[in-house]
Amino acid sequence: MSEIKKIIKNIEMSIALLYPINTEEMEFLNMALEKQVPRKPFYECDNEFNCTACGVTTEDYDVTTIKFCPECGQKLRWN
Repeated sequence: MSEIKKIIKNIEMSIALLYPINTEEMEFLNMALEKQVPRKPFYECDNEFNCTACGVTTEDYDVTTIKFCPECGQKLRWN
């Protein structure tokens, strides 16, 4: 199990003890946390890239300054 998945599991257990939430809410929190882990996008060419989370090809963005996918909000890692 990856380190981030262990952290997410610990957060889930802590939240469940403090504030009972349903499965749908827990899945949403899990998805939001996972989007904060930077992912390297796939380059198509020049200023076009594919987000590894949602698969959308975006263009006309300055890849030196964009930090999140404009479509799904996935945090991006360029190095």
